[in-house]
Amino acid sequence: MKNNSFLRSEILKILPNTQCKQCGQATCADFAEVLIKRNGSINDCPPGGEEVRIKLAQILDRQLDPSHKLHKKSIPMVAHVDENNCIGCAKCLDACPMDSIIGTKTRIHTIVTDWCTGCKLCGLVCPTDCITFLVRSSEKRKLFKEEAAQRFFNKQIRVEKLRKIEEKSSVFINVDDRSKKELLKTLVDTI
Repeated sequence: MKNNSFLRSEILKILPNTQCKQCGQATCADFAEVLIKRNGSINDCPPGGEEVRIKLAQILDRQLDPSHKLHKKSIPMVAHVDENNCIGCAKCLDACPMDSIIGTKTRIHTIVTDWCTGCKLCGLVCPTDCITFLVRSSEKRKLFKEEAAQRFFNKQIRVEKLRKIEEKSSVFINVDDRSKKELLKTLVDTI
């Protein structure tokens, strides 16, 4: 019997790390945990396709059920923003697990295609349907799953730092802006 830390590590090496939530979990790491606890199915990773399903069955010592091919090979996709319809709502920024969308509130957004995993989460939250998904052209560099995992991890760290800053700044009452900025800079430097 393999220990859980080893299993988690092996599962995460196999998963595509798109953080797409198609498995019903928030992250690929959460999906790995569910699989280890036997509360999830090895069939629940459509982006990984048959290759991932077969490898998960081997690592977790499970039978392929159903035994026939379940997932089609997915075509690598990349998001594209129709700038004529983008209203700069910024909902896509929070939704993108890879931080592959550049923009700010009230400004047009764009996609860094080298970072996009094609998870389609940004398209689900776009109120103007200005985000479409195109087949990743062969000349575009594919984001490797290790890089995707690192980008996701870096975004989680950044989001947590911002949350702490907002949490700490919310306690300021009647403090001048300069004092706030100095204190916030000190707090950020200590995080």
